Amino acid sequence: MDCKQQTDTLNELTVGAVGRLLGLRLPSSGTICCPFDDHQDKRPSFSTFGGGIRWKCFGCNRTGGAIDFVSTFLDLDFASAKKWLLSKTINLEGAIQVPRPVQHGYFNHNQTKAVAESTPDHEVFAAYLMRCPILPSGLSYLAARGITKTTVEMFSVGQVTSNRQLLNQLVCLYGFERVATAGLYTATSTGQRSIPVFNDNSLVFPFIEKNKITYLQARIFERTKAPKWRNLARRSRRIYNADAIDGKAAKIIICEGVIDTLSAVELGLTPVGLLGVSAQLNSHQMTSLRNKLVCIMLDWDAAGEGRATELKQTLLQYGVASHRQERPSSTANDLNDFLRQKREIQ
Repeated sequence: MDCKQQTDTLNELTVGAVGRLLGLRLPSSGTICCPFDDHQDKRPSFSTFGGGIRWKCFGCNRTGGAIDFVSTFLDLDFASAKKWLLSKTINLEGAIQVPRPVQHGYFNHNQTKAVAESTPDHEVFAAYLMRCPILPSGLSYLAARGITKTTVEMFSVGQVTSNRQLLNQLVCLYGFERVATAGLYTATSTGQRSIPVFNDNSLVFPFIEKNKITYLQARIFERTKAPKWRNLARRSRRIYNADAIDGKAAKIIICEGVIDTLSAVELGLTPVGLLGVSAQLNSHQMTSLRNKLVCIMLDWDAAGEGRATELKQTLLQYGVASHRQERPSSTANDLNDFLRQKREIQ
């Protein structure tokens, strides 16, 4: 069997079969929550079709066949993903064969996300960030987005360069299990084969609550076809700048994502950021907004408008009145667009 035949044969494997090899339960047809760790999918958006051999996530806009699924899930390039899949399916006669499913031993990825997780490891997160000083390249990227050095320092933004080397240092200090539980390795990583969730040369944004780091998110700012935002594995995403809700500000802006939150600060506002339009404030945060003016500045697109309507209704159930901010300019799709327009940054 030549290389092309191997590729074609592997891509005839169903999504369900590939899922079993990875320890996932995936359907042969229909829609489920996205199984990829960097996409916290609150509404099912991952679909299989084409007889079960093709898949697409309409939330993170990734699609493909068996090899592409392995590549995305394990964060491998295409050749490495093919090699991995081949090693799991080839038999002694050189034919590709998928083991039959068993009745135990597999976890449901989406159920796993819903299981109560451990307390955020503030010490590991702090040790990670301490080893990630921001560099001129990161400051330059943020400046091009209208974010000043003052705001960067206020929010303790970092930048990771040699991520594997950094994680090796943390493993020496805290052990592999603790670093993995913190979410800094992919869900399928082991002590023998570990894959970091963040890429080299990424900006690192700490989520600080009551002076402790509770979460980290990273952004690749170089050109890439891969998703630019990376989140901790198997850890629930949190609200960015959440302490603002319990602060003294009389008016709170609810916006979408880290960059828009920083943009709002640059505009003299007091914001909190939802990581994606499907993100939710918890009941304490909702209740704490009762005595504040709440302005919703989610992205001015179809998804943002729909989510703004839902959020207003949810806030009202907690006794919180809010209003949806109209688009500040005809060409601003989000707060960062508006900030750059005000500062005439292209």
